[in-house]
Amino acid sequence: MSIKKNVTVTSRRRDSVINRPKTSQNIKITKEEIQKNIKPQSLEVGIVGFKGTKSGGVVIECKSKEDSEKLKNAADKKIKKKYNIKVPELVNPSVKILDIEDSFTEKELEDYILKQNAFLKHEDLVLKIKISRKMKTKYMLKIKISRKMKTKYMAVMEVDPLTHTRILNEGKLSIGWSTCRVFDYIRVFRCFRCWGFDHRASEN
Repeated sequence: MSIKKNVTVTSRRRDSVINRPKTSQNIKITKEEIQKNIKPQSLEVGIVGFKGTKSGGVVIECKSKEDSEKLKNAADKKIKKKYNIKVPELVNPSVKILDIEDSFTEKELEDYILKQNAFLKHEDLVLKIKISRKMKTKYMLKIKISRKMKTKYMAVMEVDPLTHTRILNEGKLSIGWSTCRVFDYIRVFRCFRCWGFDHRASEN
């Protein structure tokens, strides 16, 4: 008998601070100026990542939102004259739902999921069907099952981190008369300027 392991999943985009020079410069200069003027040990903040961008900016990933706010405040005081500094908004995680047997509207699908899956309910619940902009009018994709001659649907749903964890632990959702398989859905961000992955054009 297989034992189902619980998983702990949170939004993948960490709390971070973006420091972008007001005039383009070498990443080495940006890094040196930040390290010279800002001391994370004095601020008592945890740094987990330090990534450069094409225009000479840096994205500094922090351990918590509180740490990122402390770092931003310090940067505002020390280097604001030369840099645009901001804390980007975190993106909620998403799940992919398979085996949906009926074509629902977004509202219908949300109502079915909420009413038939009591384990999801909590105070800070976020639940909404959301697909990339290119597919905004086609939030459900048809999947043709040739053997049974049935059409099934797939949907992508954005949720809060706690709901994301609960859904993946459960592994399925009840929707109408169907038991639908659920998987983690990883959105890959791509920059339209350099076509690189895992960052937006605004972070360059």
